[in-house]
Formats: sequence, structure tokens, C-alpha cells
Amino acid sequence: MMLSYERVFKIKDEITDVELLKKLALSLFNDGLVKETFVQAVVDREADYPTAIDIGTHSIAIPHTEFEHVIETGVAIAVLPNATVSFKSADDPDITLNPSIVVMMALSPSTEKVEVIQKIFSYLGEYNNIKVICESDSNEKMLKQLKQIFP
Repeated sequence: MMLSYERVFKIKDEITDVELLKKLALSLFNDGLVKETFVQAVVDREADYPTAIDIGTHSIAIPHTEFEHVIETGVAIAVLPNATVSFKSADDPDITLNPSIVVMMALSPSTEKVEVIQKIFSYLGEYNNIKVICESDSNEKMLKQLKQIFP
């Protein structure tokens, strides 16, 4: 399953980018969607190729790594209503952003990466959608909103 209740997290406390990346990656690993190597590979890739994107009213991050670490396509999502984690900008690594939502992608070679990214930007690019997700008081409500991207 591309998205499940167990891989949606609302982060309210302070956390580092690496801690968050490992939390999301381990949720994918625990569901059998990625190899054990995925965890370190996604941390390493984020350090070399940052994925935070400033959309104007908010920012998002879409960490991912190579296909060789993926068994089956899936995503893990962190919702950060207070933007408690810092990621480097994909456009300029000297700029730090605080994403409202982090979508970790584990995409198999058969998954159309561009299509998935377009869906993410189409939905999460709208501030009202971010606001509804961040203000949700339960994982069920967040999951309902996120299922519009990942049915």
C-alpha cells in the first residue's frame, strides 16, 4: 500500500532532520517496502542533494533515494504544524527551510516518479490543503486528506 496509517506522523516536538529522516525511513522498512540500506541511503542523499522546496506561503521536503534500496513503492509522511525541523533548500543549500510536510518517497523502478511528484506539488502546493492537514487532530483525518494524493 502506497500510504498507510502507520506511516503518517504528526511531529509536535523538536526533532533534527536526520532523526526525522530515520523515523520515516524505518517506518517504510518495518512495512517491508524498503531494504535496510534505504535508511542510511536516504540520509546520505539528503545531505548531498537537499529536497526542501520553498513554495512561497510554506515549504515542503520530498526526501528519497535510489531504486536499488526499494522493494515496493510507498511513502511515509511527517506533518509538522509548528515547522520544528530544518532542511536545506533544494535550490540553494545555504538556505535553511522549515517544511510543514515532509513526504519521503520510496519508489520502485516501475513507478512513474515524475507523475508522483506532480501529484505531490499539485496538492501540497496549495496552502489551504497544508493548513487542513496541519490542523487535523488525528492521524485518520490527516490520512483522509493525504489519500487525495496517494489513493
